[in-house]
Amino acid sequence: MLEHWQAIKELKPEDRERILYVTDGLIRDAKTRKAYQATG
Repeated sequence: MLEHWQAIKELKPEDRERILYVTDGLIRDAKTRKAYQATG
């Protein structure tokens, strides 16, 4: 995991922002699925 973050740090700022934006969305979606599984 640390290797991934180090690689991301070396990218251009706009590429880093895009990757983090997508990652945030994936985490949000995973949390939503987990919440619905707990109640369903």
